[in-house]
Amino acid sequence: MESCTNRQQTIILINDQPLTIFLKRNYLSLMIILISTIVIIAPFISFRSLITFQPNETQIILHPFDVTKDIIQDVDYAIVIDGGSTGTRIHIFSFLINNGVKQQKIILHDESYFYIKPGLSSYAHNISQAATSLEPLLTQAFKHVPTSLMPQTPLILKATAGLRLLPDESANQILDTVEYRLKSSPFKVQHDAVSMLDDRDEGLFGWYTVNFLLNRLHNISQSAATLDLGGGSTQVTFSTNDMNTLVMSPPGRIAKHQIEGEPEYIYTHSYLGNGLMSARYSILLEHSHGQQSVEKPGLIGNRLYSSSNSYDPFEDCYEQVANFVIESRIDQPKELAHREVYAMSYFYDRMKDIRVLKHEQGYIKVRDYFRYAEHICNGMIKFKKQSPFLCLDLTYIASYLHDGLGLPLHKDILLVKKMNGIEISWALGAAINLFNLN
Repeated sequence: MESCTNRQQTIILINDQPLTIFLKRNYLSLMIILISTIVIIAPFISFRSLITFQPNETQIILHPFDVTKDIIQDVDYAIVIDGGSTGTRIHIFSFLINNGVKQQKIILHDESYFYIKPGLSSYAHNISQAATSLEPLLTQAFKHVPTSLMPQTPLILKATAGLRLLPDESANQILDTVEYRLKSSPFKVQHDAVSMLDDRDEGLFGWYTVNFLLNRLHNISQSAATLDLGGGSTQVTFSTNDMNTLVMSPPGRIAKHQIEGEPEYIYTHSYLGNGLMSARYSILLEHSHGQQSVEKPGLIGNRLYSSSNSYDPFEDCYEQVANFVIESRIDQPKELAHREVYAMSYFYDRMKDIRVLKHEQGYIKVRDYFRYAEHICNGMIKFKKQSPFLCLDLTYIASYLHDGLGLPLHKDILLVKKMNGIEISWALGAAINLFNLN
């Protein structure tokens, strides 16, 4: 009882008043101060950080950050082989993985990239050599992936336009012999790992790669459009909420995809036969059936060409190229002219060939392709080691962008080879998709 009767009670006083009485008398004033404070600081609070992630969610992060390096538990690898029309490329990606209870974090760590020529389609008459040609690439994979991790490292090979242009029987035979070789390797090769890359996936994965490296997938309205020019085909891809694009686009162009867990409308299409090498072949084939003479010098393909009625080789070349592009019936989404555009592969390579670009990225305008094509075709610019197809290639790219896609001459395009040290292609998007599937 003594302990109870002797207990001391502490009373907080404010302005000589007990706290409870002070709160009662000043309740309205305190509420006004509290509400005003919330209104002032609310814009600076990230409510997204208050969201609790559900189990088994995946967060994909661009590169290792200091704030996450201490929680990394595993290093995983993924191998993507790109069976292109002009060569075969292997991309060996390493990812830092934190398999947390509530959220899995996948952090892109590094990429090793190797390339061989020719492409798989060149082995149509020597099928067994298609698998043998991959040995230098597999040797690199053995060097970069730890032996203990090989059985759990997914390996896929996806063939693109080169094999699509072959007869089905030849293409399937090449894929079968390649699959047999890859399944004998120590890597994880599932039943559908070796196949044709769906033409829609080629554009979508390339778009995903660029916007992943830009860190814009969480803000899809700010995402960039992508143009990819391969040897056999070319792709155009962008996200859209534009009603005109959604309604007026040809059938099959628009599809709904889950991007970072959110449904988004993506415009994507691949033009088979409009890749740089395929277009070059078609234009030269058409030219060889014409009645043109070779009286005046102008370089088109690997020979001198100019019509007998013209002293402007570029105009002669452009006339034939534009006819081919127009006959290709390429869609011209108006929205594309107002979007930020990133272009890769041969769009970049040809500008690098003529030394317009000296770094891994650079802005050009559509008119620049026309200007340099004219200078090359008319002999105003010459290089010691100049491809005999340079005039034709630049003219085709210029016409494809302007006459094909309908981009204005003043349109800015960012040409990219690498971003953050990562090769720009559809391969990274495909590798990330492997983690989502697994």
